[in-house]
Amino acid sequence: MPPRHEEGRRESGWVLIDFGDVIVHVFSPEKREYYRLEELWGRTTPVVRFTG
Repeated sequence: MPPRHEEGRRESGWVLIDFGDVIVHVFSPEKREYYRLEELWGRTTPVVRFTG
């Protein structure tokens, strides 16, 4: 399924991919630590982590 919208570039350390019902944020480890989005969302929003 192709995304509806994409923002950011790999070099920036943060890419957002919008699939409509699902939005995917892809962070470099440094940007993930900086933004700490999991703390903003709290425990009510599911967060799925993939590690390589």
